[in-house]
Amino acid sequence: MEAIHPEAAYFTTRDGDRTAYIIFDLQDSSLMPKLSEPFFLEFGAKVSYTPVMNTEDLRTGLAALGR
Repeated sequence: MEAIHPEAAYFTTRDGDRTAYIIFDLQDSSLMPKLSEPFFLEFGAKVSYTPVMNTEDLRTGLAALGR
């Protein structure tokens, strides 16, 4: 978690498995292996990434449609 610097972390279950939702800013997708590997090695975890945007990102993206 120190390497990720999460904005938020939530812990629950999903489909009978322990689950964590960790919200953080991934500046570069090439960091995914470095950030994921400790979860694989230490916990045998499954890891998935879902990109999301905040309101500012959405405005910027929508404005780019008009160009």
